[in-house]
Amino acid sequence: MARRWKEQGVLAGYFSFTPENSTADNFCTHIANDIASNIVDLKPKIEAALKDDGQPLKQRWQKAVVEPLQDLGNDTFFVVDALDACSATDIKELLQLIISAGPEISGEFSVRFLITTQPADEIVSVLRNNYSVTVTSFTVGSA
Repeated sequence: MARRWKEQGVLAGYFSFTPENSTADNFCTHIANDIASNIVDLKPKIEAALKDDGQPLKQRWQKAVVEPLQDLGNDTFFVVDALDACSATDIKELLQLIISAGPEISGEFSVRFLITTQPADEIVSVLRNNYSVTVTSFTVGSA
């Protein structure tokens, strides 16, 4: 999906959680930098927002991701891979930021996040309890 969205010019950002790269702060900064790289018109606004690195996560997300995307006039997609590798202390806050971004940004266009994760209870419960989220399960494994 990410490759196809990138080719179509609608992929704004991609982030893969790993044990070395597992915090919501890393996610926010990386996604903002991806947006700046993929949507060059938004780069100055994003760079200015990221200069103040002492901001709380929610404020940095708002200034560096949500506000710049409000200036965009087309569908936008993000891929978040291996969310279950995110720091346990950050998962709920991160999901709330992602979930709240859609309604704040969307107008005549949509902002969508494709999230891959193991079915951890703390993740599934937050996602299932939100009207703007579609949860789909796939089982991949041996036959």
